[in-house]
Amino acid sequence: MGAGVVGGYFGAEDFLADMGGRHSATGLEVLYARSEVALAGRLAALPVIDQAVVAWRTTPPSPLTPSRAATSGTREDLASIPGRFALATPTFTPNEAEVAAARRVLDAAASGVAVVDGRMVDAVHTRLARQVIERAGGPDV
Repeated sequence: MGAGVVGGYFGAEDFLADMGGRHSATGLEVLYARSEVALAGRLAALPVIDQAVVAWRTTPPSPLTPSRAATSGTREDLASIPGRFALATPTFTPNEAEVAAARRVLDAAASGVAVVDGRMVDAVHTRLARQVIERAGGPDV
């Protein structure tokens, strides 16, 4: 009995080779395809791993990944090159300011619709805040 599909991966190098494209400094040439893969994974309720970064010594990480991956909803980056893991991990883990903002949202929303830091907060914002807390390590972070 097969396990079926358990996740997805966007192969930017394969995509560019198939399309006859080439890398740019911005990464816009793969942005649409990356976004489609992230969306497909979300709709299928499957995790998606973002493209491998082939730039050997990019510090800080190039705009290609992992920050663009993290903001599009991808939760993991393929770190196949030594040193990339240390660069990617902080991008996918919310920082203290993001966790604090998420907690303010959850605290304010406990009484209904609210305003936090000049922005309206409703059900979708509490959902986003819970996701930040979860990615940071749970409610005790």
